[in-house]
Amino acid sequence: MALTSWKAPMMMLVLATIMIGFLTAPASAVLENKTGQVTVFWGRNKNEGSLREACDSGRYTMVIMSFLDVYGHGKYHLDLSGHPLGRIGADIKHCQYKAGFPDRFFIKKALDTGIFERIHVRFYDDPDCAVFWQQEWEKWTTAYPYTKIYFGLPASPEAAKGGQGYVHPKNVYYGILPVAQTAANYGGVMIWNRYYDKLSDFSSYIDQWA
Repeated sequence: MALTSWKAPMMMLVLATIMIGFLTAPASAVLENKTGQVTVFWGRNKNEGSLREACDSGRYTMVIMSFLDVYGHGKYHLDLSGHPLGRIGADIKHCQYKAGFPDRFFIKKALDTGIFERIHVRFYDDPDCAVFWQQEWEKWTTAYPYTKIYFGLPASPEAAKGGQGYVHPKNVYYGILPVAQTAANYGGVMIWNRYYDKLSDFSSYIDQWA
């Protein structure tokens, strides 16, 4: 009888422990259409490291140099915010084979040609895009069904004007990506930018979920 009375409390204790663990453990989000594609902008802060370093970090499948701010009519200018231009050519060669809806007429006209494989949409620096991101995302993915659409996020609150559009990694996982990845033409996540990503380590989370 003593053995029986000892087992019953122990079983109840084990069951209680299991229930507490079940109730406190976070539920996993359902990410149905992961592509593993993570893009970052490089070239906006001389303290972000070299282009070669960004490519070799293993964090990104695409690195976009920003910005070519003058082009056409034989005039070109590449603004890389203090980065030395002498080594850019070699870094570009090193990096190859590695890893608000447009309201301006000329931008929309260009996108409507359908020749773009990818569109990187920023959901930051704009209060409407940040608040109504689901509606904006649906506009983009519906308007360009044969183009891969990337969800653009700032790597930290400091990377966006007034922190508008910054989303904590936990909320990216539970809130944004389960919705974004339901679109057949979801392309991946775009991160702004390399400098702030180095400081915040934002992409270490996004890499797992994109």
